[in-house]
Amino acid sequence: MAFKRTKDFFRRIGRWLVGHKDPREVALGLAIGAAVSVTPLVGFHAVLALLIASVTPSNRLAALASTQLGNPLTLPFFFWLEIEIGGWITGRIVEASLDFTSLESVFESLGGFLGQAALPWMVGAGLLSVCVGLVVYYLTILVAKLLHLRMRRRLLREEAALLAGENETDDDYDAAE
Repeated sequence: MAFKRTKDFFRRIGRWLVGHKDPREVALGLAIGAAVSVTPLVGFHAVLALLIASVTPSNRLAALASTQLGNPLTLPFFFWLEIEIGGWITGRIVEASLDFTSLESVFESLGGFLGQAALPWMVGAGLLSVCVGLVVYYLTILVAKLLHLRMRRRLLREEAALLAGENETDDDYDAAE
């Protein structure tokens, strides 16, 4: 049952993508939302994606939907990756640990961690968001082209079957005379 729902969901997305007047608008919207969702601006992903999508020729619904890439399961991985990439680029290796012995020590160690990781995190977030946005954009364009080709072939097959059916009817009519 869940597989059927998932299949129907992706079929609807495919129809929406193919039926849209310009798939590049949808692709740009998806790319904006995905790029924003991997940043450490938790809580502002949807608002920021909608603002950027409003000033660019992109689909706002697609931008809003793709912000779901940054969710509680994926964000820790993205944050770790951003800090690692930023540390590699800036040359600052973040080696802070959190101390959970008391509430005061948690805030103290968190402050030390954020102070040490701020620059690498922002640099890594910028680079990762650009990379994620580009990958999502070009993958969406590729999928849209493949879906258009598939739809075109199906329409050609249906048209050929319709024409073949008309020819058979004409042959039957000629034979009756």
